[in-house]
Amino acid sequence: MRSVKSRTYFEQMLGRGVRIINETEFQAVTDDAKRKDRFVVVDAVGVMDTDLAETIQPLERKPSQGLDALFKAVAFGNKDPEIASSVAGRLARLRTSG
Repeated sequence: MRSVKSRTYFEQMLGRGVRIINETEFQAVTDDAKRKDRFVVVDAVGVMDTDLAETIQPLERKPSQGLDALFKAVAFGNKDPEIASSVAGRLARLRTSG
C-alpha cells in the first residue's frame, strides 16, 4: 500500500487484475470460486482521488460500435488507435466455451 505517481506503473498494476488465469490455477488460490470473471481494485491510499486517475483511459473507446464493424474497419486498413484499443478490449473479454 503506497501512493503511485506514475501513470504507466498504475496501469501495470491494474493490468495484473485483468490477467487471465485458468480455472485450475485460480481455484488453487481461491478454492471457493469457479473462475475469475472480475476483479476489485482497493485504493487504500487515494490514488483515484488524484490527477493521475484522470489520465487513465479505458480500453474500450468505441463502446457503441459493433465488433463486426470494428473488424471491418481493421480489415480495410484502419489504424486508428481507438479502433485497435476497442478490438483488443473486446477480444480480451471473450471466453472460450467448453
